[in-house]
Amino acid sequence: MSSSSKPTKPRAGSKPDTEPRPRRRAAPTKKLAASDSSSSDSDAALPPPAKKRRPAKPAPPPDERRQEAPRQGPQDYWAPPPTRTEDGVLVFEGYPDFGPNLTPEEVIRRGSFGATYYRPIHSSVIKADLANDHVIDLPPEWIEGLDPKKTLTSSRYLEGANRFGAKCGQTLEAWEQSGWITPWDPRGWFQWYIRFYRGRRTADDMRQIGRWKACAHAQSGRWLRVFMGKYLKAGKTRMESDPRKEAQSPVVRQVLQHWGVDVTEKMYQEFRAEKGVA
Repeated sequence: MSSSSKPTKPRAGSKPDTEPRPRRRAAPTKKLAASDSSSSDSDAALPPPAKKRRPAKPAPPPDERRQEAPRQGPQDYWAPPPTRTEDGVLVFEGYPDFGPNLTPEEVIRRGSFGATYYRPIHSSVIKADLANDHVIDLPPEWIEGLDPKKTLTSSRYLEGANRFGAKCGQTLEAWEQSGWITPWDPRGWFQWYIRFYRGRRTADDMRQIGRWKACAHAQSGRWLRVFMGKYLKAGKTRMESDPRKEAQSPVVRQVLQHWGVDVTEKMYQEFRAEKGVA
């Protein structure tokens, strides 16, 4: 036997070639769900499942539907019209503290704002020119038979157009600078009242009602109580019914009319009783 045919000695620690090597186990096969087992082209083209969307919120009921942002031009009128008591006080549903006794139409027809309320103006609040917007705010029947130039749109203040023949009120610029005018109603409180009366409701309502209460409310209105106090101080037992004979304070009485209040005999007698005057 040649030297090349001699058996090779195994290395230390190695196993002889005659010992069978262990088989290598295959990795476990992943069980596929029924939807994953198909490899067809049609399944591969399917889009992913749509995400579940939350159901849309239902529209708010009418009593919660308020305009939450100022809007110019036509307004959204939806609230019910006010009712009226036997004393003529207007009752607005949901607003027990707000009770003028003149409608906006009555304020206009009695003669107010020196016939200038809807005159052409430039509003620094909304940075826009306003003109002829009375045809948007006012229903045609409110001004039927009136000459707008003599009742609403005069560029010059006409004292004689006012019911009590007196000039009153500050300029629009003064109101704007004081911060009382907002983008909701760039012409001021009376424009708000027109729109509120017609059924618009906004986030600005309570502020405007608060202004009215501070001015013309029977218990808390500064100017109403000042006016009746002048009558009391003058020894007057009755309220003057003729507007052209108003001698105590035609200016304040005109102001109150602009805030939707006609000072009645009943108001004055209740004021006298409150002060203990027989």
